Amino acid sequence: MIQQPSRDDQIIRKDMIAQDQFQGWIDSVTQLLNNLDFARGAGSPEGVIFAAKEKRYFNTTGSAGTLMYVKNTDITLNTGWVAYA
Repeated sequence: MIQQPSRDDQIIRKDMIAQDQFQGWIDSVTQLLNNLDFARGAGSPEGVIFAAKEKRYFNTTGSAGTLMYVKNTDITLNTGWVAYA
């Protein structure tokens, strides 16, 4: 679990650089977000995106029934994406 800095902590030094504890928190959150198992893009990922099984894909131009996809086949394939609402 990532420990959020206290609201009372000073987060920026006088030279406008993030305090060490705040920078550490920023780095931890960034790493967590980068490791999330999802992707996004415009349109269907079917036949386009190679991904591991169970990866999520969010269609930024989708509508009901084509907003989220889940990969149901192996990483070596770019097919097997199933659309969910």
